[in-house]
Amino acid sequence: MKLLVLPGFLGTRRDFDGWTADLRRALAERGFAEFEDVRVMAVCQDEFLAPMGSWSDWNRKVLLEIENWKGSSDLYAVGYSLGGRLLLSLHAARPDLFAKLVFLSVNPGLRDPDDPSLSLQDVGRAELERVTRKTNDEIWGQRFFEAPWEPLINEWQTQPVFRDSVHEPERLENDYDRAVLARVLTTFSLADQPDFRNWIRRSQTEQLWLAGEKDPKFVGFVQELIDSKFEHIKGGIVPKASHRIFLDNPRFTSRRVAEFFQPS
Repeated sequence: MKLLVLPGFLGTRRDFDGWTADLRRALAERGFAEFEDVRVMAVCQDEFLAPMGSWSDWNRKVLLEIENWKGSSDLYAVGYSLGGRLLLSLHAARPDLFAKLVFLSVNPGLRDPDDPSLSLQDVGRAELERVTRKTNDEIWGQRFFEAPWEPLINEWQTQPVFRDSVHEPERLENDYDRAVLARVLTTFSLADQPDFRNWIRRSQTEQLWLAGEKDPKFVGFVQELIDSKFEHIKGGIVPKASHRIFLDNPRFTSRRVAEFFQPS
């Protein structure tokens, strides 16, 4: 068994050191066999993972790397925020690759304007939402390419989505290639992500979706998936946590994931 972890935007390999250690302890308490290997694939830090070309180009390149690393082992995966959206895309491209999937504070996608179930009014809203998000991501991308670092990071960290959440580790400009950060924001814009809701429901892979109780938008996503009542979809709300649930309440989150990973 191997574990793959995909951090969010600006995430580094060391961000999950404490959390994966908690997870290992929680699994050991349940008599779960040790992972052969744990790999954190940080799209903003690993040169190999930097997007070149389209999102689908990135999927093909990264899937080949994951398949080679996985070998014959069962592969468990955890994705946080942007990393969870990337994990969704990888899963959709290779449905049989993962044994179990965990999504921490992950947006399953903006509504698809081409969804026939939407009213004409909702189609207009969906189109506007995608255009607005694309514009915002392009603006952030340009700023991460050239704006002064310290005020930029402060503004990023104080966005409403992170309200009431523990700040991430210090982000130093020298730890990143700023051109890569810009490409990550534009290549993997939520505006260019499919609405994965139907795919999530059709998937045969067991999934756990978690959100912090202080993060109402993402609680809504989790509740929507729970309410669909598909056996392969589990969900939960993390107490005393906002968006960064693996930092806000690492003990609860790691134990909930360990419970999910434990063989039934």
